[in-house]
Amino acid sequence: MSRHRISSRELVDRRAVLRSLGAGGLAATGAGTASSVAAQTDEPVVLDLRESVDPALPVVDELLIFVHGWFGSSAGPDQAAALADSLAAGGYEADRTVALVWDASNPDANAVLEDGAAAGAELAPLIQAVTDEGGGSIRLVGHSLGGRVALDSLAALDEGYVVDTVSPLGIPADGSTVTEGGRWYDAIAAHAREVRNYYSENDDVIRGDFGGTDDTALGAEGALDPSATPHTYTDVDVTDAVSNHGAYTSSPVLGQDLAEAMVQRDDDDSIELNGYEPQPYDGSERYYDVTGNGQVGFNDVVTFFEHLDEPAVQNNVSAFDFSADGSVGFADVVSLFEHL
Repeated sequence: MSRHRISSRELVDRRAVLRSLGAGGLAATGAGTASSVAAQTDEPVVLDLRESVDPALPVVDELLIFVHGWFGSSAGPDQAAALADSLAAGGYEADRTVALVWDASNPDANAVLEDGAAAGAELAPLIQAVTDEGGGSIRLVGHSLGGRVALDSLAALDEGYVVDTVSPLGIPADGSTVTEGGRWYDAIAAHAREVRNYYSENDDVIRGDFGGTDDTALGAEGALDPSATPHTYTDVDVTDAVSNHGAYTSSPVLGQDLAEAMVQRDDDDSIELNGYEPQPYDGSERYYDVTGNGQVGFNDVVTFFEHLDEPAVQNNVSAFDFSADGSVGFADVVSLFEHL
């Protein structure tokens, strides 16, 4: 729900701070993990949806998935490697980087949009499997049409599943698609801890076909109305650092900003529950304020009951064990109700 413009000078000044955090500051305080700052020794893993009979993503603590754009299947792995290098320079390195390859070869623009939506639907259960098998943070970055694949994968996730970071780079879409009532608004609100949309006003590829008099081009101008986007959404203006549609993945400025956001998210122990951020309440360590609105009321009880079996609740026993019996179940719904 915000918009931010970054400059090369601003990010160079912040690079030393970020690197010191990545090298020791976070680990020293216990806020970081070795996976968020450790060197990734392998080249990107190529997962080709066109060829894989039973595709699967690596189950690791830090997983970076890169999705290429139109006619980008051959360039995708190199773009993934370039992005990983930019992020590493900014202080973030994944345990594994995956270059997701999908069939983006249809010359018909409308048809390839449908192919992208299908790829997003195919990616969603792979993401869910990583969570189900004990994987950690998932970072999803899509260049051009790959940004649509990323957001379409959010829309295809089952209730309760969340991707930690989603970043479209020069996405071909209208700015209204991420505002209330738009194509991806509900998916972002329910399934993303953070969405950072990187756009450049120099991106004439996107500006030419999207936006117009009544809308904006999401990949060249950002959201139509930033105040109407989900609270987890941020537009990031990289006009000063990205000169054209193909320059996003290798931009050190973009890489540093995204790396910083990822590292900060590692330091953030917030819980996402169907678009809500539950909070401790009235000095307690328990998250009685389930909807995160600063109050505790009947809506908190209803929301908690409706999502009782979701991973965000069951994996955070210390936050939701209102009955203090060492587990989370219906007794905790009753205890929360009695707390009103």
